[in-house]
Amino acid sequence: MPLTLHQLANKKNSVVLALTIVAAGLFAVFLWFVSNHIRRVAFGPVPVTVTELSKMGVEAAPKWFDVTAEVKPSHLLQTTTKGRGGTTVTNHFVFMGDNAVVVETSETELPPTFPAWAQVFDQNSDYYKRARRQLDLWTGSGRRVPLSPLLLKTSGGVASTQSFTAAAIAVVAIVLFFFFWRTTRALQDFTRTAPIARLQKSVRASEGLPNLIAEIDRQLAALDPKTRRRGPLLLPSWLLKVSWRTFSLISSSDVIWVAPFKTVTRLYAIIPISKRFEIHVLTRYGQTVRLPVSQDKIPEVLTTFYHWAPWAVIGPDPTMADNFAKLGRTRMWGLSSTKRSRAELIQTVDKRREEIFAMRAAQPSRSPWQA
Repeated sequence: MPLTLHQLANKKNSVVLALTIVAAGLFAVFLWFVSNHIRRVAFGPVPVTVTELSKMGVEAAPKWFDVTAEVKPSHLLQTTTKGRGGTTVTNHFVFMGDNAVVVETSETELPPTFPAWAQVFDQNSDYYKRARRQLDLWTGSGRRVPLSPLLLKTSGGVASTQSFTAAAIAVVAIVLFFFFWRTTRALQDFTRTAPIARLQKSVRASEGLPNLIAEIDRQLAALDPKTRRRGPLLLPSWLLKVSWRTFSLISSSDVIWVAPFKTVTRLYAIIPISKRFEIHVLTRYGQTVRLPVSQDKIPEVLTTFYHWAPWAVIGPDPTMADNFAKLGRTRMWGLSSTKRSRAELIQTVDKRREEIFAMRAAQPSRSPWQA
């Protein structure tokens, strides 16, 4: 059975819909898993005094409290951490009572009332042992004040915490809904699928989307039945790249540049461990199709594309690279030169294409779109 755009679109949209449903299910499971946390954030911190807090056990973790201090806290420890972002200073304060409650904060002082998250104070940690030794030095050997099993960490403002949580949930929900809505529409009308809808930007868009789809299907139907149905398919006037979940589609008339690129993978950004070569096919409206190729096949592939789209710039070109290539770590075989505007470069390619089509149109037995 011949391959058609309708089949490709349905496969792509079905995969996206399945992935969206799975993502929505995982998001629902995540919300259920953190539902207690979300509920606490929604209702805000629970008012509590230090005295009440000192009588609580590990069951109070991880809860959010609005702590009111009846006594002034004493400075217990200070921790300095140096990293790429600079130096971070963390202060640790202790409230003395029947139990000593330790608060960890980046502030230099603790206000009389402050929100804080409670977590279990790990008695096997070095931090706990440091706090224990410092507390023993204060109280002396005759009085050993027990440390509360809870460690408090001050949080930001209540409103900002609630707003951030609500915004994060809303953003994920909106993204999932958008993908579900767009995919269901595309399943109802396959021409809404992104690679097909993008043909509206093509220089051939004036011919009408139904006519372009019919032409592509005819060229696909003319393929040898033994031809593979995945990977790049170079049709007479279209380039189709099919993967297991999606596909790319461009017209030869929209191609402006075909060039080889090399990507080097480095260990620790220094030691090269592998390299791969690709042919990048760039269109006038910014789409790029990347075709993996072995190094020895590059001249042959470039020659094929020269016959397929002779109006395009074929091979390394510094001027095109300055305007169109997003190099990053990918290196083109060529050097940079003086920039010219994108519009000027596209106009040059358009003029060359029109001249070639005019010559082809003068030949009655040949279609102007035939390569």
